[in-house]
Amino acid sequence: MKAARRIFVTRRSKGVSTSDLIRRVLRRVADSAHQGDSPSTDFGWEVVEGDLYAGSDRFTASAGKLAAALSPQQDHCEALATPAHRRHLTAYVPGVWDLLHPGHVAFLEAVGRRFGRIVVGVLSDGAATAATHRRPVQTVNERALTIACCRYVTDVVFDVGSHGLTPDAADEYAISAIVVGSHPLASSAAFRATPATEQPVPVETVDSACDFTVETVLERVAAASDVYLRRNRRKAETERSFVAAQSPAVDSGAGAERVGNE
Repeated sequence: MKAARRIFVTRRSKGVSTSDLIRRVLRRVADSAHQGDSPSTDFGWEVVEGDLYAGSDRFTASAGKLAAALSPQQDHCEALATPAHRRHLTAYVPGVWDLLHPGHVAFLEAVGRRFGRIVVGVLSDGAATAATHRRPVQTVNERALTIACCRYVTDVVFDVGSHGLTPDAADEYAISAIVVGSHPLASSAAFRATPATEQPVPVETVDSACDFTVETVLERVAAASDVYLRRNRRKAETERSFVAAQSPAVDSGAGAERVGNE
């Protein structure tokens, strides 16, 4: 295929790839197994500046990216047959929203059957860690932009705490109710710690009838870790070979251009 020039290999684009997320999951699993000690497992990647586990975020959200994720908004009311008398209601759905999965989508779909608008609150990295006793695999920026792409989501509030909803925020977003999931490991489970009587709006529980959680994703990746490790070592070696092969050509081309310009 390559000889026939039907495959073109290029540098990886900037952003977060599936391989990157799998690497994070495997490293988190290894960290847990070593109880905080530095794992010796070779994941096939080098830790680079801006890496999540180097203590900084190399993917930054912006107003433009969020607008692109939320637009154009699809009205879910017709598709989900939301009752006409509830279509003016707005649900505030707080949670971690780590590694968006079928359980998240099923839950938001269930909420959409009862509310015309859904405002999602995305816990900050610190609040998510404190609430779930584990660090999210994705950063708050990544989690917010990912959940914004869900067709049932009307708006996203970044970097919220796990204490609940303030009266000012409830007024600003015209929130009718705070909605939490019924599953013990649901993203919004952390908000059950705040008494409903202390919230400015009623708290409703919605059952999505889906048991798929982020722990399901982590367990599946961990169970197939050997497969992922072998695959990603091969990918890393292929990419290193490609970059090494391309570098001389790029340098000589740049030199020729400088000579021509002179």
